[in-house]
Formats: sequence, structure tokens, C-alpha cells
Amino acid sequence: MTKKLIGLVAFAATGSGLLFTVGLNEMSPLNTIILMTVGYFFTLSLVDHYRELKEGE
Repeated sequence: MTKKLIGLVAFAATGSGLLFTVGLNEMSPLNTIILMTVGYFFTLSLVDHYRELKEGE
């Protein structure tokens, strides 16, 4: 369980850091829309991964 939780935290930190870094460097409207879309799917995958962790307890 601890390994999976560490994996979730690493996944969240890596994805958030990448999205944040790209968001700081790219401010055009098209890139912002694409970044928001990727961020949405990233959030969905985090929620799904967390639910799988809770079911495995």
C-alpha cells in the first residue's frame, strides 16, 4: 500500500510540475486550451488511481 501511495504522490508531483512549467512558458490562447485539456485528463487519471488505491485496502 505504501508503494502505491508513493507512486500516486510521485505521479501527481511530476504531472503538476510539468503542467505548471508549461503554463508559465506558454501563454497563447491555443496553448492554454490544450494545457487545460491535458490538465483535465490528468486530474481524471489521478482520481481514478486514487479510487483504485482505496478499493485495494
